[in-house]
Amino acid sequence: SDESAKRIIDLINSKNGTYIYWKDEVPYVNRIDDYINDYVKISKVMPKIDNHDYHNVTKIIWFNEHNELLKYEKELFNDILDINHFTSQPTYLEFVSDKASKGKALKYICDKLNIKKENVIAFGDGNNDIEMLKYAGLGIAMENASENVKDNAKYITKSNNDEGVLLALNEILE
Repeated sequence: SDESAKRIIDLINSKNGTYIYWKDEVPYVNRIDDYINDYVKISKVMPKIDNHDYHNVTKIIWFNEHNELLKYEKELFNDILDINHFTSQPTYLEFVSDKASKGKALKYICDKLNIKKENVIAFGDGNNDIEMLKYAGLGIAMENASENVKDNAKYITKSNNDEGVLLALNEILE
C-alpha cells in the first residue's frame, strides 16, 4: 500500500539507509553509493533520484550490512502486515506486497496449468525462495544457500556455481 511504502522508506531514512524502489517499472534511489553502483552493475537498471511519490510502489530494497538488516528487520517491520520482507542477498532486505511471493506465483501457475504440486521441483538459495521450496513437491536448496533455506528444503544440491541444478536434475531423472 502507499502508506506502507512511505512508512518503510521513512524507517530506512531514519537509519540513514540506502534504498531503491520501483514505481511504474522505474527504479528510484535516495542516493548513489557503492550499494547502488553494485546493484546497477548486476541488474543493468539505471535508477532515477527519489521523487518522493510513493503511490503504487511495487518493490523496495534496503541495502546494508547483513547483520544490521537482520536486526532492523526484527525491530522495525514486523507490524507492517501488508508486506513480505526477506533478505534475497546478504546485503538486500526486500519489501513486496504480501500478495507477491515465489510460492504464491508457483501455486498460481500450477493451478492454471492443472499441475499437482507433487509433480513440481523448485530450486532456491535465498530466503525469498523458502515459500516456493515448501510448496513444491520437491524443494531443492543450493549448497550456497543459508541454513534457513536448507532447513526448508527436502534436498540439497551443489552450489549454483558448480552446476547444482543440472546435477540434481540428472540425479532425479535417472
